[in-house]
Amino acid sequence: MQAILSAPLALALTTLAMSSMHAETLDELYGPHPHAAKLWLQWYMGKEPQARIGTWSARTDVAPPFGLKPIFDYNVANDLAEIVTQPALLAELRQRFAGYTGDVKNRGGTR
Repeated sequence: MQAILSAPLALALTTLAMSSMHAETLDELYGPHPHAAKLWLQWYMGKEPQARIGTWSARTDVAPPFGLKPIFDYNVANDLAEIVTQPALLAELRQRFAGYTGDVKNRGGTR
């Protein structure tokens, strides 16, 4: 255990924190340059950053996290496009999430 604790660590906090940011936050960080978010996304989706995020990548040429199988080897729901294009299924999904989190407070905009 001591060998694990004393091993050098790669800082991945920036990559993990940035993965959940919205485009508006990226604009605030990098300014209004029209290509700033595009450049960040190109970097973030690169093979090396995707290999370091510690979770499954959208890239097919990046191995799954250590000790896990590729994501689609598991029984996962992969029908979001089908759900959001069918109003009845989307309403059911919204109702289920409202049961978990309560009613939506901000129904318009992000601020």
